Amino acid sequence: MTYQVRTDLTVELARPLTPKKACGYSHTERSEKGIGIFSLSIHDRGGEKIFSRPIGDYITLSFDESTVSFLPDVAGPILTDLMKLSHTPMRLLLVGLGNAGITADAIGPETVARVSVTGHLGKEKHATELFAIAPSTSGNTGFESFTLIKAAVKASNATHVLAVDALAAESTERLYKTLQIATSGIVPGSGVGNHRHAISQKTLGIPVIAIGVPSVVSCATLVYRALEEAGFSSLSEAVINKLKEQEPFFVTPPDADRLTHTVSQAIADTVMTLIHTDTIHERRPS
Repeated sequence: MTYQVRTDLTVELARPLTPKKACGYSHTERSEKGIGIFSLSIHDRGGEKIFSRPIGDYITLSFDESTVSFLPDVAGPILTDLMKLSHTPMRLLLVGLGNAGITADAIGPETVARVSVTGHLGKEKHATELFAIAPSTSGNTGFESFTLIKAAVKASNATHVLAVDALAAESTERLYKTLQIATSGIVPGSGVGNHRHAISQKTLGIPVIAIGVPSVVSCATLVYRALEEAGFSSLSEAVINKLKEQEPFFVTPPDADRLTHTVSQAIADTVMTLIHTDTIHERRPS
């Protein structure tokens, strides 16, 4: 028997595959400023079946501590292109998903805390207006994140949503070193098996771009990969069941607090590149 590892990253799902558009997907690779750029497009239901992901574009940026400062330069133009911001003024709603009280889940809220919102200043100051919300989790508020986001979309009259969240990876080498941009939206909590209402164009009625950074790896995935590397090509049903018992548990790096701050700032700076203004505004204090 084999075990299905848990990952939110399409780049980890795509690595064993050969790019063939006829199979429902295609991908390309390049690099810019030392950052690897892996672009995967899922074209039809055939591609959806292969990756278990909705039709859309998934762009993965791979960086390290020496190149994280270049993320705004690389990711900004990618977001601008995906959101078609080059010609028409937009009203952007930044959504920071996750729990600010849990370091590995705080990337979304910390990103919101580091941007300078402009929606209250009006169009005369900014061609693109930015609104922001950090809805926290239903355990903290009693509300589903989707309910609060939908209300914020209506209140801001947003034309696009940027949803930032923490993800789960298959490899510890990708923790806090990968940024995934997806046009298909996001399901809060899916990385840790706590599925909630999808945040997508289908559910909100406007384009949704998901920005995710892996901050945890499943303990079961770590054990499975260790067994695989030790030469166990197949596992008994008993071992598989034991692995499944460990699925609710996750690990994160010991310096997750510092890494969360660094990556959140890079994402916030990326978001601010989308705001065209003639006035320089100081960012909020960290």
